[in-house]
Amino acid sequence: MAKRNGQPVTEAEAEAEAEAEARQATQPPPEETPQAEDDRRPVFVSRLGRVKCCIWANSTASGIRYAVTFQRLYKPEGSDVWLSASNFGRDDLPLLMKLADTAHSWIFMTQQSDDVPF
Repeated sequence: MAKRNGQPVTEAEAEAEAEAEARQATQPPPEETPQAEDDRRPVFVSRLGRVKCCIWANSTASGIRYAVTFQRLYKPEGSDVWLSASNFGRDDLPLLMKLADTAHSWIFMTQQSDDVPF
């Protein structure tokens, strides 16, 4: 049994604490809050099981740059609400790898089609 501040902590308490930290870590800092919700929709979304990938388009002076985010979806025990976390377990890694490859291919194909003049 784990201990926190010298007191025993059950596995369920430790897991709930880890999930709370994960939820807090997935919230954007105040300065990154989008200006308008419609402006901040991903340009591409893919999902395998409970792992999800979003590609975001960011306009810059040198053209569009893409950013990729990954999330693990989960539903806490006894809750009907789906939440997301940015930490992944061993069994999530193959799905994460496949989604990263899909995101890379999508970005590459999108940028390649922008470069071809015909």
